Amino acid sequence: MQRVRHPNVVLLMGAVTKRPHLSIVTEYIPRGSLFRLIHKADAGEVLDKRRRLRMALDVAKGINYLHCLNPPIVHWDLKSPNCW
Repeated sequence: MQRVRHPNVVLLMGAVTKRPHLSIVTEYIPRGSLFRLIHKADAGEVLDKRRRLRMALDVAKGINYLHCLNPPIVHWDLKSPNCW
């Protein structure tokens, strides 16, 4: 995963493999997940149709990149809380 470099894929920095603290370490994303952005209670930022379509296209580009790797990487749990 550390060889994965794409503007629409979060950068993997490392992993913790000692139980019970299994986790991955990624780059910091200050705006949070796509879910948070879409469902913010204080929606001071309006997400018009064009912006939402742009976000969907960005997600699709990232997934396409992963699927085209050799061997391909499959996300397995693609949903807005997992899109950063």
